Amino acid sequence: MGASAWSYFVPFQSDIHKAFQELRWNVYKYGKYIVRVFPNPDSFSFNQFINNRIGLTKADLEAFEEAYSQEIERLKIIPNSPDSLLQKYGYNGTHSIIDIKEISTVYNEIESGPLSNDILIDLFRTIKPSHDLIINKEVDIQAMRGPYFCTYIIVYNDDQPSEIFFAGNSGD
Repeated sequence: MGASAWSYFVPFQSDIHKAFQELRWNVYKYGKYIVRVFPNPDSFSFNQFINNRIGLTKADLEAFEEAYSQEIERLKIIPNSPDSLLQKYGYNGTHSIIDIKEISTVYNEIESGPLSNDILIDLFRTIKPSHDLIINKEVDIQAMRGPYFCTYIIVYNDDQPSEIFFAGNSGD
């Protein structure tokens, strides 16, 4: 399937972590994510799992059997939260902000979080970008960090914070 780029605007609130978690829950609650459909665990045999590989050693078969048991248990999870949904679909992800578990409030290029003032100025020529400025750079922002990381930007209207923009890419 490949990774998917995504972005969201939410009303501004000073607690970035709260805004982030509320967004994850809303995406979960309203089903605004994509998941790869796996077979019914009850109809997925061990032989299908190992795909009839010939020449496996006993140790290989035991390792595959353990992995198979773990996979079946994971597939039986009934999601009741963004985190349990992510647990069920693992690295395949949800192609949404649900795939992001944490967010920092300080700039660090190798974790999810804000952009530095220098980057904001390079991108927008201001540290207080408007909604329209962000829309014009949306694709660039989605790709600023690697998969399974996100960027957020405080959006300004008349020099006052009005929204928070979250963007990234994830899923497989």
